Amino acid sequence: GQDFRGFVEALFTDPLSLLKVMATTMPYATHFYMNYLVLQWVTHCMNLTRYVQLVKFVLFRRIYDDEVAREMAEPEDQDYYGMGSRSAR
Repeated sequence: GQDFRGFVEALFTDPLSLLKVMATTMPYATHFYMNYLVLQWVTHCMNLTRYVQLVKFVLFRRIYDDEVAREMAEPEDQDYYGMGSRSAR
């Protein structure tokens, strides 16, 4: 069943049904965690590419020269979002 009480009752009535219950319900949990892990890797890779700073630099470079655009594209809080802060956390 979907609730704990129904699971315990089924387990006491037929102890061998535990394998069947695990085989039918475990794929839902494992697929969730597999998707969760893939999503975490994707977000870490996105953060490592610094895509936000790249887009801001490309946009600011159209208006300002390269050095000013680079300074404006960098985040304001360098201690948390700066260039070397990911390895320091």
